[in-house]
Parts: sequence; structure tokens; C-alpha cells
Amino acid sequence: MNHPHHSWQLALLGKALPVVLLVFVGCERLPDPSITELVDLESSGPASSIVLEGTPGNYHYENRSGQVLFEGRSFFEAQQFHGGYAVVSEKTDGHLRHGVIDSKGRTAIPIIHYTPIFSYENGLFKTGVFRDHAGQLELDKIGYFDSTGASVIPAEYSATHGIDGDLVILQNSEGKWGILNRRGQEIAPFEYSEIGAWEGDRAAVAIDEGGTAKWGYIDRSGQRIIPCEFGFATAFDQGIALVQKAGKYALIDLQGKPLTAFEYDDFQMVAEEIPHSSQHPDLPLQTKLRLRDENGKVRVQKEGKWQLIIDN
Repeated sequence: MNHPHHSWQLALLGKALPVVLLVFVGCERLPDPSITELVDLESSGPASSIVLEGTPGNYHYENRSGQVLFEGRSFFEAQQFHGGYAVVSEKTDGHLRHGVIDSKGRTAIPIIHYTPIFSYENGLFKTGVFRDHAGQLELDKIGYFDSTGASVIPAEYSATHGIDGDLVILQNSEGKWGILNRRGQEIAPFEYSEIGAWEGDRAAVAIDEGGTAKWGYIDRSGQRIIPCEFGFATAFDQGIALVQKAGKYALIDLQGKPLTAFEYDDFQMVAEEIPHSSQHPDLPLQTKLRLRDENGKVRVQKEGKWQLIIDN
């Protein structure tokens, strides 16, 4: 469907894989050695911020006053702290090995892993396997370690939407999406061509029917609450979502009950600015597209005329 007003949704749900991979690889890149980064930990305490200093092959950590931390311990590679943890690497017998330290400099995951470890996220550490593609290293497989270094989700998945609460949305090697919990147990089977982000207790999902995506919704237990029968579906926003049948749009509730007739020809989303951390005021503002505006209304078009509708 080529639709100017809701192409964002196709980019978010239908084309999520490239975005995830690009962000995933880029965010884990080592800092430019010419830049000193001030890192604010999520945890409180005396080491509430740590500066990463050094050059490739010799990184170390300092506090705000420039005092070298962790008894001067240095690393071949190091990343900034996040959630009280930092991924570090050492070179042993010509091989790079990876591990994790906490904000006190203690070893959280021993620096013995050949598989790269990425940043801490909601109780788990992303890991992955790279492959050489035309002379460029690309992330090929994704998995997760727990904080002991145990592999709870093996590095055999092609993409991830990250961790939300206890759930991890993943794509398998056959291109199908499913959901595991943080212990690696299957919550939703790997049968979907797409899974959208969680909005409360619902996520939009699509199955492939003869090359056509049919959308519905699942809950956090993995149960399909609303059948996959729509040609298009937005995320829920304050208990309502907009779906399409036979080229016409309607609002539905959390159980899939229509709140309006399928009579609208088009719709527009509302861009909402997401406040950034006070510690990083210079970062560019991000936006999130929502179905409802600030007054809780939805903008739709019928017979060439735009109008605002609402159904609580």
C-alpha cells in the first residue's frame, strides 16, 4: 500500500529489520578516541558519573575530577556505562575477548567470551555474531546473556525489537517473528511476518496470506486477542486502534469490537515530542507518532473532508 499519510506505520512495522540492525550496530560502536565522554549511570551512589578516556588498545575510566578509577585498570576496548554496567574487552594471545564490569570496577561477566557483548538492556546483555559481507563486518546473529554471563537466548536470531518488561521480540533465521521471555521460553510462536511495538497489553502482528499481510493483535501472554483479518493496523492508543478492511478505516477497541463503521478513506497521525534526559540537553529531540491528538481525538478523512472523531 502506498499511502502518504500512514507510510510511517509501514516503516515502523513492515520495515523494522533494517532500522533495528542499523541502530543496533551504530549504538555499540566504540567512542571516538579524540572525544571524552561523560557517562551518567542509571544507578545512584558516589560513582554517579564516569568518564571514559584513552585511545584504542588502552582505555580506562575516570571520575569527574579526573581521578583514574578501578586501580588504573585499562582495557583494549571499552564502552560507556549503561544501567551500572560497561562492556570491556582484552586481547589475549592475539584474540579479543569480551566481558562486563560494574560501576565499582568489579567483574560482572568474566572477560573470556569470544562472542561480542553489546550494551546492557533491561537485565540482559545483547550479544551477536558478525559475518564478512564484501569486506564489511555485518551483524548476522543476535542473542542475550544474563548478568552471570549465561546464554539465556542463544545467538541464533536475525533481528530483535529489544526487551519490554519480561518479553523479547525476535526474528528467526527463516524471517519469522516471535516472542520469548527473558529466560528464553517461547511466549508467541515464530509465525508472524511482523510484530509491532507494545502499547500497554497489545501489539499488532501480521501473518502472510498469499503474499498479503493480514494484521491482528496479541496480548503479553502471546494469545491472539484480535484475529489477523485487517489490511492495516495501528498501535493502540488509550484503548483504541485504527484498522482497515476493503480499503476503508474504522476504530476498534481492545477486544476488536468496531467503534465506528468502516467508512473512512484516510487518517493522519500526530507527532509527539519525547523529552530527553536533563543530562543530555543537546541531543536532538525525538518524536513518537500517535493516533490520538492532545485532546484524545483522531483525525480522519471521509469523502474528501477531514474531521476529528473520538470514541471512548
